[in-house]
Amino acid sequence: MARMPDYQSSPARSSRLLLVPVLLLLVLGAGGLVLYRLLFEGGAPLVNLPQLPSHLGSRSDLTIEARDDGKGLRQVRAVLRQNQKEVELLSQTFPRASWFSQAGPPDFSGTIPLAPHLKGFRDGEASIEVRASDFSLRGMLRGNQTVLTRTVVIDTKPPQLTLRHNQRHVSQGGSGIVIYQLDEPVQRHGVQVHDHFFPGYPLLEGRNDVQVALFALDWDAAETGKSWIEAVDVAGNRSRIDLIMTLKKRHVVEDSINISDAFLATKLPEFQEHYPEMSGTSAERFHFVNNEVRTRNNAEFNEITKKSGPRRLWRDHFHRMFGSPKAGFADVRSYYYNGHYIDRQVHLGVDIASTANVPIKAANHGQVLFTGYVGIYGNTVVLDHGQGLCSLYSHLQRIDVSPGQDVTTGSVLGVSGTSGMAGGDHLHFSILLGGVFVNPVEWWDQHWIEVNINGPVADAAR
Repeated sequence: MARMPDYQSSPARSSRLLLVPVLLLLVLGAGGLVLYRLLFEGGAPLVNLPQLPSHLGSRSDLTIEARDDGKGLRQVRAVLRQNQKEVELLSQTFPRASWFSQAGPPDFSGTIPLAPHLKGFRDGEASIEVRASDFSLRGMLRGNQTVLTRTVVIDTKPPQLTLRHNQRHVSQGGSGIVIYQLDEPVQRHGVQVHDHFFPGYPLLEGRNDVQVALFALDWDAAETGKSWIEAVDVAGNRSRIDLIMTLKKRHVVEDSINISDAFLATKLPEFQEHYPEMSGTSAERFHFVNNEVRTRNNAEFNEITKKSGPRRLWRDHFHRMFGSPKAGFADVRSYYYNGHYIDRQVHLGVDIASTANVPIKAANHGQVLFTGYVGIYGNTVVLDHGQGLCSLYSHLQRIDVSPGQDVTTGSVLGVSGTSGMAGGDHLHFSILLGGVFVNPVEWWDQHWIEVNINGPVADAAR
């Protein structure tokens, strides 16, 4: 009888058979780990309340930002709490988009007007809580969660304004004063006149209740109806008192100026050095300077004079330079070249001529705010007299003061000259109030100062 052969496994075959389940377990384990990390990722959402104010008022908004770089956002919810009262401000839930890739949006941003939600809350301390969760299966399948709590103060009461003095009659290109009282510290207050805002300043040092605001009307203002005092507190609550004023119209002086070739030959090289973008004929380059450069220069002075300090530095009336008047405030000038009309501009100052290179002196106490070359105005000094009031001295041949330097009435600022758009040696003098060019004649008049400025200030200080 034939014997069956004996079959014996080789060691190599046995090892291969044992390796299969091991590899299978490793693959399953790695896959499970990957799946776990996908479904149970542990990065919590980020929550932010950008620019959250410390005080919330009826005009306040709340901006909420949330982000999750893992599975994405599942829910964002915000509540406002005060003692036992709670109001939901926001509840945003996102549907699951996928199980194995990003399930929700990576970020969320929303802005909520708070006024509808503040009803029933009293003024005082409260808290805002923002809770964000993601689509991870951690936390008993509720996902990773982040809770952000911030303490705020609810303030829905607007500041109280009391009018103490209101200038009744204001000229075109004129100045005025308003005095008012506040019942609490505020973030912003002052007088709005058309498109210009004139901030208020403490009437007396060490007291913040009574405020004074100097204001101006544009040279061509058609009416005064759009004028009011405004105060805004830290919570955004706003108070306003409309101002009643009578507009005094001024006589408009028309002037014609003939531009000669000799004048252009003298002046255009100076402007070409400072404004190399000029091009075209002599008349075209003059028009560029007289129009475009003038606009730039006036805008520059508007910005410079906004740096005026909060203290009143000037005393009584401003002193006029001795000399002959050559041009008045808000004169309307028509320019002609070779008999042809080429431009029309308004002269926003007073021109005064004396002898050549005469010392130019400070019209009042103040501080040097700016020195330098400014286009059509040439070499210029700007003095700050405080509370938005500034004086300007232009066409100088030489400047002898520096920014930050204190000056008194009569301090020498430089010498007169012909720099800028000057046909002869003279001083161009301007007064700016809150960045608006105003008539210097008022500020030269001691009677006007006493009646319109010093008198009301003294009465309010009592």
